[in-house]
Amino acid sequence: MIPSSYRTKTVKTFGNFIDFSTVNNEIFQTVETSADYFDTLLSFYCHPSVHPLVSDQIFIGVEDIRFYVNKVDLSKQVKAELTLLLKQADGEKLRNQYREGVNQYLKYIKPFTSIINLDIDRERAILDSILKKDVTSWMEKLGDRKMGWSGNLHVINYIYKTIDLPPLSLNSILTRYSADKSKAISLQQLDSITYTFSEGPASFTGTVNAGPIVLRGRLNFSLEVYFENPVYEELLIIKRSIEAISKNLEGQRVDYLNPIKDDLVSLENDTKLRLKATDESVKMMFESVKKILK
Repeated sequence: MIPSSYRTKTVKTFGNFIDFSTVNNEIFQTVETSADYFDTLLSFYCHPSVHPLVSDQIFIGVEDIRFYVNKVDLSKQVKAELTLLLKQADGEKLRNQYREGVNQYLKYIKPFTSIINLDIDRERAILDSILKKDVTSWMEKLGDRKMGWSGNLHVINYIYKTIDLPPLSLNSILTRYSADKSKAISLQQLDSITYTFSEGPASFTGTVNAGPIVLRGRLNFSLEVYFENPVYEELLIIKRSIEAISKNLEGQRVDYLNPIKDDLVSLENDTKLRLKATDESVKMMFESVKKILK
């Protein structure tokens, strides 16, 4: 689902994941840019942490994911862009894909229900209530532990997995941010970009995550960083020239072969006539021999 305008660009891909915990609540990726930097396409999804040795830390979901670019909080804009993508999707297909993802999760988690005191029927009822709501309510937070057991029914666990969505455009996110804020940010201003995902506020905001060391869900992300291809137009011209030359040569090849094909047809016809004449001569010779023998 990459936009067609991106297919002529040069791309670099980055990806990683983090298991959030009280003492490890953020992950970052720094990418050097240049004058030909075009855009970054972003996708991410979450799923529960699994700690089979500690029963109260099995299948803990994420809550309140934050996204920063060079320490600027763009979480609000990411929520708005995701909500827009959900609204633009085919409603029936979207809900079917959401239900499919939850069914897979419930099938996986079923053997552990007695350990974590999870009621499958209750989870299905919660999903039904979510699916009846307008999609704009699905992204009020980027992760919410009130949506199903430990938040594992939140749509953030199924986007870019069972739910097909176009990736987020950093350019669109920054455009939305610049409209909301007095200070605009453009891609061209960024010599390098540090992308940060955190659960709750990132450490550089000065916020300390206090409390016992527990798992807080997992996040996977992918960044496709696009640059203008400076030789694309030249390559396109060369490609078209080669195609024209090939077509011209093909036409000439056919012209050269036509006389040969005509000669072969004439030779075939002559051969048939000669064989017919030979057959008639042989027949006449046998008739003459028969008369002599009488």
